[in-house]
Amino acid sequence: MDALWIEHMEKQKHRMEITIGLTGKWERYISNRRFFCNYNVDISDVPDSILVIPLLGNLLPIAWLHGLHIRVDALDRDFYENLPMVLEGYQKMYPSLAFHDHLEVSRLEEHEHSQPHNEASFFSGGVDAYYTFLRHREEVSAIATVWGSDIALDDRQGWQNVNQATAAVARDYHVKRYLIKSNFRSFIHTTHLTQDLNHPGWSWWHEFQHGMGLIALMAPVADSEQLGRLYIASSYTADI
Repeated sequence: MDALWIEHMEKQKHRMEITIGLTGKWERYISNRRFFCNYNVDISDVPDSILVIPLLGNLLPIAWLHGLHIRVDALDRDFYENLPMVLEGYQKMYPSLAFHDHLEVSRLEEHEHSQPHNEASFFSGGVDAYYTFLRHREEVSAIATVWGSDIALDDRQGWQNVNQATAAVARDYHVKRYLIKSNFRSFIHTTHLTQDLNHPGWSWWHEFQHGMGLIALMAPVADSEQLGRLYIASSYTADI
């Protein structure tokens, strides 16, 4: 069976790391069996059933498209029950492709939260990010920037530039800043995934991973910081 499962999860105050086991076709698509996220907020009280969401958000599109199995011990019920709508969204975007759900969860956990009262916006410093942030300026109390997304993990100078720019925006507009560092792009073989799409002009990152993968990284922050809404910029390219 083409299966993937969690072998070990390690949680610290500002870091989570998950070691995965896998068999079959998963070996073609996974380049690193250790997935990690670093946060500048305290995630030590975030339940494991929520901490697993960043990993799943980047694996589920692979599983859905290629009919591969994922097994997890515990998962947040709200996330699990909304997955059919996410899957339906992929099916509507790509009606010519077949998607299959093979997520096996041993235990669903419910979490009581106080009323969410904060809102955040992803912010990379680009035009789309600026527009989204400024359009919702009265609602947004924080911006979120991810090292490992547009800036590769080994590009320290690039990250320093982005870090300084986003720090200035947070200071000038008096908003909080969430920083995430993750190998969510490099732990999978995006080249293999793009090749297997067999569609000229498509890439795994832009067509399948970008939106869900980024949003899933924020799940521990949303739980810890009581975020009720998260904005992510959208773009339009005229030649598509």
